Formats: sequence, C-alpha cells, structure tokens
Amino acid sequence: MSTLRSRFDNAVLGFGVPLLLLTALLEHYGRRLNQRSSIRQYFDGVYTSRVLGRESVVGLSNLVNKVHELFGHVHATGLLAGWVLTNGIAFVASSFMLYRLSARRDPHLRFAYLLVVAMLCASGVVVTPYDFLSYALIIAVFVAMSTGRTLAGMTLMVLAVATRESALLVVPMVLVAAADPVASGPGLHGRLLRNVVEALEKTKPILLLAIVGVATYATLKIVTLPSGRRPHFVQHVSSNGHWSASGLTGVATAVLMAIIIRWLVRVNFDHEDLAARCHLLWLLALPYLAVCLVWGIWGEAPRLVMPLVLGEFLIAVGAGTHQRLMVTERVTSSVRQRT
Repeated sequence: MSTLRSRFDNAVLGFGVPLLLLTALLEHYGRRLNQRSSIRQYFDGVYTSRVLGRESVVGLSNLVNKVHELFGHVHATGLLAGWVLTNGIAFVASSFMLYRLSARRDPHLRFAYLLVVAMLCASGVVVTPYDFLSYALIIAVFVAMSTGRTLAGMTLMVLAVATRESALLVVPMVLVAAADPVASGPGLHGRLLRNVVEALEKTKPILLLAIVGVATYATLKIVTLPSGRRPHFVQHVSSNGHWSASGLTGVATAVLMAIIIRWLVRVNFDHEDLAARCHLLWLLALPYLAVCLVWGIWGEAPRLVMPLVLGEFLIAVGAGTHQRLMVTERVTSSVRQRT
C-alpha cells in the first residue's frame, strides 16, 4: 500500500501538477508565436549566441511539419508546435528534477516544492525560447557537480551556456554549496566567505566548470557573430520603460519572489549557516544583477531573478540533505558504540 501511495505521489507531484500549470501557461501563448517572425529577434544582437533554445523551437517545428506531410496533411509553416514542445518539455523536466531533489526525499518539502514550481511557471509569462530550457540545464549541472559527475557537469554546462548565459550563475551556486560548514556565531559570513574561496582553490572541478562556461560563452559570441558586426554583450533598453506600470510591476514581482524563497528557506531549513550561504550567492551574483538593473527590461524582472531563486532552493535542498545524512551517520555510530 505504501509503495502504491508513493507512486501516486510521484505521479501527481512530479508530473500532474507541473502539467496542470503548464496547461494554464500555454493558454497565455498568443497566435503570433505560430508565425515565423516570432523567432526573428533571437537571431540578432545579444540573442545571437543563445543558440540551443532558438534552434530547438525551429527544429521541432520543422519536424512536426514533416510528420504532417507524411500523413498527407497540408504543410504547416507555423512555429507554435516548437514553442510548446521546447518550453513544455523543459518546464516539466525542471519540475520533476526539483521534485526528486526535494519533496520526494522529504515529504515536508511538498509545499516549498509546489511554491517554487509555481514561481518557475509565473516567470514564463514572458515567452522566450530559452528560459525554461536554461532552468532545466542549471538544475542538471548543479546535480551533476554536487554528486561528483564532473564530466557530465562540464558537458551540460556547455549546453546551458549555449542556451542562456545566465547559466554561469551555477558556478557560484555550486561553489557556495561546496564550502565547508561554519558554526554559528560572530563573523559567520566572513568565515563562510573564506571557506568559499578555499573551495574554489582546492576544488579543481568547480574552477574547470567556470573556465568551460566562460570559454563556451566567448566562443559562441565569436562564432555566431555576423560578418562586419561587433559582438553585443548587453541589450540597449530605454530607461523610460523602467518606470512604466509594467516595469514597476515586474520589479515588485521579482522582489516578492526573492522574499518568498528566503521565507521558504528559513521555515523549511532553519539553520544560520544556510542563510549565510544564500546571502553569499546574491553577493557573488552582483555583477549579473547590475547588468539586469541597468540593461535589463524591468518588466521581465521575474525571469531575470528566477535563476537565483532556483539557486537558493538548490543550495538549501543540498545542504538539508547533507545535514540529514550527517545526523543519520551520528545516530548510527552512536547505536553501534552502545551495542
């Protein structure tokens, strides 16, 4: 009976809820996405090097068109199928990986998992061909590196950066998570920061991950650059839009998301060392946040802050799992000594 209940929970929480949220999100997709022009902007400027998501949309749409032709249907020239498949599969994959890392291991994390997945879905209201795919790859890189599968992590990092350069944030995520724990007390943040620096110096896989990520980004910027043009590292956005209703609403939503993830971490993982790790993650991400603040579209702030929201949750889940394993080992050792 317990096995049947477990399978039911896996099906509902791991797939059922994400699919329900995905259905609601897809209702937001407009008819314009079915036009080939909907992908045009992602071949120019700062978007040029974000190849994987863009080519997935185009490639899957062309594949669906060929299948239609095989069955004698009229050739469809739209891209909607590619948008739906790329974003839908990536969203469900992201949700399922988060479920396996959190609620499946600890039923007490069900609410936290559901809230993070809801924020993940809400960030996708601004439709891009790469956001959900980048989240799935960020989670996959974090898991691979945290479990010692360095080669898999490096490979996934190449794919992640080829999707969206914000995937480079996985480096500070892994680094902060890998730092040795620090006892609570005065100077906690400083001591933890020193441990983070030591982790970077001692842990070669993390340094290699950073090198692979930056090298991939630089290579793609050069390879995808049209002849006669200069590379674009940021997009030029008018600051007038920052103070519009949509811009301020986006910033307010992003701040709310940051508050929610901080509250979830404090309630579900009550330990000071973890809070300090999350603070350090945002500190190390300041260059990214500065770019978002100056050159980002404020109305899209939720999707800009989502990688860091994911990062806090991944660090918390990883630290919580590590802490439970340490407690279990201590209890087992104590029992063995008594017997």
